[in-house]
Amino acid sequence: MDIEDIKIKTKISPLSKGGSNFETHVLFKKNNSELVIKPTFGLALFVAVFTIFSICFTGFPLYKLIHNKTGSWEFNTLLFVAVGLIFFCVSMYLLFNYFSPHGFDKTSNRYYRGFKSIQTKMSVDIKLTTIVAIQIIGETVSDEDGNFKSFELNIILNNAERLNVIDHSNLRGIINDAEILSEFLNIPIWHAESNKT
Repeated sequence: MDIEDIKIKTKISPLSKGGSNFETHVLFKKNNSELVIKPTFGLALFVAVFTIFSICFTGFPLYKLIHNKTGSWEFNTLLFVAVGLIFFCVSMYLLFNYFSPHGFDKTSNRYYRGFKSIQTKMSVDIKLTTIVAIQIIGETVSDEDGNFKSFELNIILNNAERLNVIDHSNLRGIINDAEILSEFLNIPIWHAESNKT
């Protein structure tokens, strides 16, 4: 399939509906042969606060439950522990989802998402030579606080499939990351129309 056929077959609707209303990730040049996608300070702070809250919300009632002198378990304490465990599970999901390493490595000719040292833990493993373009798509996301713009940076493969790399609300950051990636891989950037969700 030539590049024009791929361009025609590539969808221009958002790949990952929704998105974050703050910048979550940024492209970082690790060395001349590898770009990595790192969480921003804002995301790290958000996840850290959420994790600390969940540990405290679980830990203190659990401590009270274990060191209870009466020998009876209070329903309220059990409820706090249960809710705290739910928050803790969500914080672990956030840690593994947003902080798992991913990037573009010319040495191994791979775009990876997951831990390279543990092959079975990699959720994405694509040859760089199959990436033909970068796609930027905007969308308007509605939530309980109103509307905000979210932007996707997707990679286009030689079979016209797309993979989402970054999705957040900072258009300037998305464009900057796309330009760095475009130069690194020597591939074009395709801008899709903004789409409302």
